[in-house]
Amino acid sequence: MRLEHSRIILDPEEEGAPVPSNRPEPAWVREGTGARDFEGKVDGTGTKLSLSGNGKVPMELIPACVLERTNPCFGIALIDYWGEGASDENLFKAWDWIKSNYPEGGETAFLRGVAAVLAFGAKKYASDNWRRGIPWRALVGAIQRHYYLGILAGEWEDSETGLPHWFHIGCCLAFLIEYATHRDLYGKLDNRFIRPEAE
Repeated sequence: MRLEHSRIILDPEEEGAPVPSNRPEPAWVREGTGARDFEGKVDGTGTKLSLSGNGKVPMELIPACVLERTNPCFGIALIDYWGEGASDENLFKAWDWIKSNYPEGGETAFLRGVAAVLAFGAKKYASDNWRRGIPWRALVGAIQRHYYLGILAGEWEDSETGLPHWFHIGCCLAFLIEYATHRDLYGKLDNRFIRPEAE
């Protein structure tokens, strides 16, 4: 699979910035409950746990072995399996694979894009809002939605931010790496499905 991108816009107000298309949202988006945090309270974080009935497609419920059959991307497969309890090394390998295979400006462009997603989030919510913690499975689901329902469906850019789905994937992956690296602070949010060992 080849990653493509034409231009990185750090500031959506920048002259000549691409305007997100006005294509209609799918019914599961239109019927969502709006921006809520994980306890169902008002405006929290942009990544929502789809199990809470917020209108997001619950991609994280599909077993990784099934997703792998439709997934030509090694980096995403690593994340899918990490979401089911695989080693944290999967996160680092996924990060390395995705940033190294981003062709439009390479690693530098990818990092600038992840920073652009963080800047959008800081403007919408608050700087470092994500450091309050996000349930890990919600982030895996967000990555899967950006990849399987965005990129594989032929949609390059996120409709809300106008930034490539790959940058959103990188942002969620960066959160997961931070959380896994600092389990003492974020380990209580590890709600991944862990497959029971065979007897």
